[in-house]
Amino acid sequence: MAVRKARPNRKPAPAAEPKARTVRRAPVATQYSLPTERTWPGEDIREYSLLLYGVPGIGKTTFFASFPDTIYLLTEPGKPSGAYVFPVPDWKAMEAAVKLLESDQSRFKNVVIDTLDESYEMCMRHVCKAAGVDHPHDANDYGKTWDIVTRGFKDVFARIRRTGRGLYLTSHAKEGTIKSSSGEGYTRIQPSLTGKAGAKVLALVDFIFFIDYYRVGNRTQRLVCTSGTELVVGKQRPIGRKAIQLPQYIALPDDPRDDYEMFAAAFRGEAEGVEPELVTASKMSTKTVTAQLDTERDKKKAAKARARGRRGE
Repeated sequence: MAVRKARPNRKPAPAAEPKARTVRRAPVATQYSLPTERTWPGEDIREYSLLLYGVPGIGKTTFFASFPDTIYLLTEPGKPSGAYVFPVPDWKAMEAAVKLLESDQSRFKNVVIDTLDESYEMCMRHVCKAAGVDHPHDANDYGKTWDIVTRGFKDVFARIRRTGRGLYLTSHAKEGTIKSSSGEGYTRIQPSLTGKAGAKVLALVDFIFFIDYYRVGNRTQRLVCTSGTELVVGKQRPIGRKAIQLPQYIALPDDPRDDYEMFAAAFRGEAEGVEPELVTASKMSTKTVTAQLDTERDKKKAAKARARGRRGE
């Protein structure tokens, strides 16, 4: 009988180690680099965007006529005296004006869109015509047409800003009823472009100023209200590295040609404002402006009374 030889125990061959995967990283683009220095906002008014609103005839268009080397993209009848005017009857003309400004950046330091309200309406009509509807609501596309309108307007806004020019807008004022968190309604003065569209567009600007007639001492003057209150929509931001805050009320000069110098000085922190205690409603002031001043006065009286109470007077 044949004897079967025992086979020696063989260890299984070790499993081969997986080859390391070579990760190919995209080369870092040389034209980009991280910043090495901090940046600070300047004190030049041209570095900011500004919306000025008020009742018709108050002098919104005239105000910007004093700004040097300015072109008006004019959407409504009437021409400011001695100004460079580019008529904008429709949105195609607005886009053409922006292309011309982009192609020739040697002319004009400031651009005024007069008015914000009508230019936005032009953009909306242009988009609706392309979509074959009369109004964005008629599209029934879950707000897509509205988004196209807003993007179209924001694109024009951004393109002008990228040219390095100052951008200023005018708007009419309207009184609207606002509901507080408690459900109580009150009247507020605001730019006439309201609703969701207005909120998106107004968020683009750095400053929102309200202009109206006020009584200062024995004189009726045009004042610019630079800060928002409960009853008047406004907006401002710190200016420059020193975080300059504009006075709440700035009186416009008697000569409109000096308006720019007044505001340029204010942006440098060199202009004196009107003391709020001296400001009262004029005969031309609206009821809302009168209520605003009364509210501010009552708050100041209450604050002074509390201060006297803490001092034990």
